[in-house]
Amino acid sequence: VKSNAVVLDTGEEIPCGLVVWTAGVGPNTLTKTLPWAKSKRGNILTNQFCQLKLQLPSAVFAIGDCADIENYPLPATAQKAQGQALYLLELLQRTKPSVEPYRFESMGMMAYLGSYEGLFQAKDVTINKQHQPLATFDGWKAWLVWRSAYLTKLGSWRLRLQVPLDWFKAMVVGRDVGGKPVVEECTPLMLASWLGHDGIVDLLVAYDSSLVNLANHNKTNALMLACMNNHWSAVQTLLSVASLDVNAINMVWIRRALILACASSSKNVVDALLSHHDIDVNMVDNTEETALHVAADVGEGESAYPSALFRACRLGFEDIVQLLLSRDDLDVHADINTGTLLVVAMAPCMTPAAGVALLLRDLPVIVSVTTPTPTIVATDKHHYSWTTFLDSSTPIKPEIRLETVQLVLDHPQFKALDRHSVVKELAFAADINGRTALQITDAATRTFLNEQLFFCGRYELFDGPPIHISSTAVVVNAFDYGMFKQVFDMHAAALDHHLDRDGFAKCSHALGQPSSQTTKNHNGTLSEVEFMRYCDQAYGGKLKVAMKFMRNADEHAREIHMRRGLTKDDEENAGSPCVLRLLPMASQEAFECHVTQLTLHHDLHMAAYPNVLVMPAADRSLEDIYLKERPNDNQIRSMLQEVATMLGQLHSHDVVHGDVKKLNVLRVDHCMRLIDMDAATPVNHPIGAKFSSGSLPPEMFYKLKSEDEVAQYSSYWQQRNHPEKTKNEADDDDERPRHDPDWWAKVQPRHHWVVKTFHDKDHHLLPYTLVKATPAVDMWAFGVLMYQMYSGVELVPTDRNQDVDDSSIERAATWTPADLATRLQNKVANPVARDLLLKLLAVDPNDRISVHAMLGHAYFEIKQVDSTTKQVLSAIEAKLDTLNDHVVSGFQSMNDRLDLVVELTQDTLKQLGQAKEDLMRGIFQATEVRVPTSFVLLPFNILEKLADDDDVNDVEGALDEAASFIQKGLDMGAKFVKAVKTNKAINVVVKLVTPGAPLYLYLIDEVQGAPVVPPLDKASPPVYPIKIETKSDEYVAFMVTAMPYIQTGFKLLKGVNTVACMAKALGVPSLDADVLQGVQDKIERAKKTSSVFDFGVLQTAVEANDPGAPVHRIRGAALRQLERFFELHDPDKDFAGLGRTYAASGQVLWTAKSTIEAFERSKAQPKSANISFAGDIPMLLESGNKKTLTAQDVYAKLLRQQPPETTRKERWL
Repeated sequence: VKSNAVVLDTGEEIPCGLVVWTAGVGPNTLTKTLPWAKSKRGNILTNQFCQLKLQLPSAVFAIGDCADIENYPLPATAQKAQGQALYLLELLQRTKPSVEPYRFESMGMMAYLGSYEGLFQAKDVTINKQHQPLATFDGWKAWLVWRSAYLTKLGSWRLRLQVPLDWFKAMVVGRDVGGKPVVEECTPLMLASWLGHDGIVDLLVAYDSSLVNLANHNKTNALMLACMNNHWSAVQTLLSVASLDVNAINMVWIRRALILACASSSKNVVDALLSHHDIDVNMVDNTEETALHVAADVGEGESAYPSALFRACRLGFEDIVQLLLSRDDLDVHADINTGTLLVVAMAPCMTPAAGVALLLRDLPVIVSVTTPTPTIVATDKHHYSWTTFLDSSTPIKPEIRLETVQLVLDHPQFKALDRHSVVKELAFAADINGRTALQITDAATRTFLNEQLFFCGRYELFDGPPIHISSTAVVVNAFDYGMFKQVFDMHAAALDHHLDRDGFAKCSHALGQPSSQTTKNHNGTLSEVEFMRYCDQAYGGKLKVAMKFMRNADEHAREIHMRRGLTKDDEENAGSPCVLRLLPMASQEAFECHVTQLTLHHDLHMAAYPNVLVMPAADRSLEDIYLKERPNDNQIRSMLQEVATMLGQLHSHDVVHGDVKKLNVLRVDHCMRLIDMDAATPVNHPIGAKFSSGSLPPEMFYKLKSEDEVAQYSSYWQQRNHPEKTKNEADDDDERPRHDPDWWAKVQPRHHWVVKTFHDKDHHLLPYTLVKATPAVDMWAFGVLMYQMYSGVELVPTDRNQDVDDSSIERAATWTPADLATRLQNKVANPVARDLLLKLLAVDPNDRISVHAMLGHAYFEIKQVDSTTKQVLSAIEAKLDTLNDHVVSGFQSMNDRLDLVVELTQDTLKQLGQAKEDLMRGIFQATEVRVPTSFVLLPFNILEKLADDDDVNDVEGALDEAASFIQKGLDMGAKFVKAVKTNKAINVVVKLVTPGAPLYLYLIDEVQGAPVVPPLDKASPPVYPIKIETKSDEYVAFMVTAMPYIQTGFKLLKGVNTVACMAKALGVPSLDADVLQGVQDKIERAKKTSSVFDFGVLQTAVEANDPGAPVHRIRGAALRQLERFFELHDPDKDFAGLGRTYAASGQVLWTAKSTIEAFERSKAQPKSANISFAGDIPMLLESGNKKTLTAQDVYAKLLRQQPPETTRKERWL
């Protein structure tokens, strides 16, 4: 090696300036100490299979730079080491040693020799079983290949274009060294800045400030050199020059001064640069990294981590990171290379300070100053850094996440705002998938946020007023966010804190859901994380509950105590709990601690209500159901039966509820449940400590007989409100509040009347004897509730607390059986309900019906429509049994019996009215009916058959035809309903007979249950049956509007009476018993296969088809059509000899006038005439749509074309 050249062994000289000699890879120190054979280089000597050279085959191998193969020298390159490793891997995986020795296959090599010289050797290939390079060359071609490979390694296209241009410039014009010292191609200022000669830097800058921007051929200036070596004073001097280009870039490292300062980890230098007004903290270097990235990259060489902030924390350069994060103009929303949020990239090594700095730049909320008081509002202009940071799947340490969140919430920018609003907005901010931060964060952070957000750290109370407020309790709805963890902890195994199948079932039961299959791990268990994830999916991470805040601790304790054993499933009572169960809840200590700071809507301070119960949230109370849903009779009966069943369960446990009223019955999951067990009392214990006097029986009231008793009573309650206690008695104090004016207002005498109530001690001081709890107390209260449901008024007037008002307390205490009977007679129309109420509201408690006897009462025996009809008419059925026997035995007996009228008692009329009301539910109100609404259509005129001798001989055929037609008519009803629901044409559906054949309308005697056939008078033909022509277009409209009445008529027919009536009309002297029985059985079977028809189907269909139609008038429109029909064809209102009477319920009944003396005899009857359709019917049918007419079309147009009152009498439809 010479000073200006290198001499090769061939004698050739290569001119050069600087010579760098690499001596190769020497042996490792450990390798030298091993006692095995060595090569000349000191490496371990191996055979051709890379095994150590030992006397016996060895299982010890040596590869890579520490070993040499005997007589097979190889270069100490990574290619060789990698090839040997792969060879050894294949060798070890085989069942027997390989017979093939290791052979090195070069993948190619390049070397740069300078002065446009290079070496290149392509990869080895096998030629004639010999490994040799595919190509080998040197000189400028090899140099060019090397340069091309170098360019492919540059990080950006900008650099791939810039570097070749610089190379070309250097070849053409040479290096630019003008005006610069030869030494290191630096200016004096650059050299002084590099070496840190601060005084010289000051002198040079003062002499010529333009020197600060001079740079060498690599574009390196004095500022960059000072930053690289942490010369803070020199940097300060250079930055003081106004013309300094602080953002200049170096072409060797392709980095700027700020990035170089960050790489040197000098906080003072970085701070000085950041203070310069022109600094650009977002400029990138050759790898498109900002200063922040480079600050994180110091000492790492090739970047091994996904983001700059991650590497900064990894290396501990927190000061530099904080300096950069303090810049308002620093873009930290996403990693520049990958687009990943920086909070994700730096997550494993996040610090609280860095987290706060990052999050404050990208929060999902902003502070609005548009109102007089600043408020927090959500914004969509963010990159989801907040929710990503809180997501438990982001690998941030939980303690770091928690501390960071606390620091953000305590940040000064939020101090002027309502803290709860800030926490709420941030906790419920949604991530990119719609999940809230509260749902996705870790347990510790969730607990902290819950404590900030919710009552007792878990209950989110609903905004707005409470759902119930009384003098002793306040009830609110809430979402419980802590229920799932609590039930998991309750039922998880103690050893591994996992849920097994049984534990999961218990958790599901506690949450009010049946056990279901869910994902379990390989042990068949659920961890807490898995269970919480399941609850998030099944319940949305929260459970709606009702919270009852109670004033008095003794009532709270009684609620809990009396529920024991009552909320478990009871197999004897259909597996349904009778009392609304309590849910797992926070501890009483937690409630007492937090309630002092709780204020509800309208400044309702809850400190006076420290005793809390948590129950499933209800749909509605019975009070709300009654007022807002307006249930019908069947719905009222069903709900009362549920309440009665629950009372039966309570009484079977020897517990009296003590406060049965509509507000204390809730609908939960479609089932009724009793609540408010704070008044519940064991049987034979004093009852009345808590009460609603509006539901109390007379025996619970007492009239103070003298002023002495008034004083005695007042003294007793004064002692309760102002007890005289000694110090020793302080710990055994009454649990009720000391000063309770609301309670005294409840119990104070009214006209000397009081409720027999008491507090927890000194009962002997009262002027009356306490009442022992018996089920009779609940039965009276149930009667009061039932009375309200049926009458619409209270039994006695009460205030808002359901306590009897002052003017009515004497009435409540002095009921007599006669007074109650009169009240019920006047207010309750349903006779069966009235009978039950008389038994419930018995003045003597010993006379009151028990709950089990009540459930067996006829009122609750009604299950469905068909069975209702059968039971209600049982009295008439018994009388008709005898009539049936005579029909079978012969005509004469039957004729005699049919001349008799079934005796109608008042009770029978009531029962018939109820039966008809059930059948014709939803059709019309009783007061609307002025014409018969029960009739039947048959395909023949029985009077014409009577006049035809041939037809008379075929009575059996006529009866069978009638029975078959009834079945056909009922089937038509089912098809009609189906056509209505699907909005299909009904032309074909309503055609019961062959084209052109008529139908005949017969009125029905609703008591007899048979069609009315008037006597044949050839001189004056009767009006009935009325002939209906089916070939006319108007027939379809008639059948549509009359369909509910037609179907009801078929249902009212009684098989035996229908057969007897028709046989009598045909003048048949006798019939075979089997024939008669067969026909009546056929009629009854047809009725059982059909269901009750009502206007509800039509209303729903018309509303869906024509939203503009006034569907509330459908019922009235159809009834008016029927009235006009009879007005046209029976103007004298003969109605085939039928007259109108009323059941006790107000339901109209039509029967023979001979049965009802109050009706006038009919006048002269007009001649029979065929039906002629007039008025509006033709207007309903448009040309061209005859085949596609639907029921909805008929009703919608009928409703839109209501005739004026002046023309109604001229039309029947």
